Amino acid sequence: MYRIIGINENDEIKVIKNIPTGDWINWDNDQYSDIKWPNSDIFNYLNNDFYQTLSEELQKKIVKATWYYGDVADPYHNIDNQNIFMPEELEKVNELYAAIYGLDGSELNDDQKREKVKEISKMYSNALMKKENELTDNKEANIGLMSLTDYCGSFESNGTYYCWTSAYSDAFYEATNEDYGVTWLTSKGDWGWDWTIEKEGSGDIGDSVWVVLAYGNFSNYASTDGAAARPVFFLTSDIELTDDGEGTIENPFRVVGID
Repeated sequence: MYRIIGINENDEIKVIKNIPTGDWINWDNDQYSDIKWPNSDIFNYLNNDFYQTLSEELQKKIVKATWYYGDVADPYHNIDNQNIFMPEELEKVNELYAAIYGLDGSELNDDQKREKVKEISKMYSNALMKKENELTDNKEANIGLMSLTDYCGSFESNGTYYCWTSAYSDAFYEATNEDYGVTWLTSKGDWGWDWTIEKEGSGDIGDSVWVVLAYGNFSNYASTDGAAARPVFFLTSDIELTDDGEGTIENPFRVVGID
């Protein structure tokens, strides 16, 4: 079963496997070299081993897409030398942060703090998207992985913006007395560590890659450590869906001609 996570400019439908493929796997086995996505072990696994498990009918409906990859540093991490936030954005973030923690003399209640947390988190998501849009390295392939903005978009569709790394989500939980939460795209069950296509890029723990955690936030993780793979691919724009589905896990939409 797959979940829809986007539609591109060609009306091709981006889907992600609802549960991971199986045992945890390494993104790559070489932590201390700058391994690019097309040369990673997980790229080979997805586009060979996993792809061959799909039916011939489904393979015909998968678009060979262009996948952008590279380093997407945390907007809050090494902020002085990464410069992901523009100066005026960073000034605004610092003002909101000071209000949340009362550093500017504010005495906000929990609801007011949560609104400011959401405002920072939306700025955070926008900074990630901007960084992703600046990526130029790309590779055509049948199967990829989700990006950070794929995941952050699921918070927006839920009406919240609690989307950021573990280092900050814990701090804001203490300030607001509200968990950062999970969305329909967060891993369920015993998995909870999902690889993304993007590397963290700060170099502080060698060759690190972003993973989405079961708690609803995300963190950088050594490429040699095990995590779950949830394949992502694009379906052709001309697919037809059966009329009897409701788009739920219990009664999903089905693609005509694919068992």
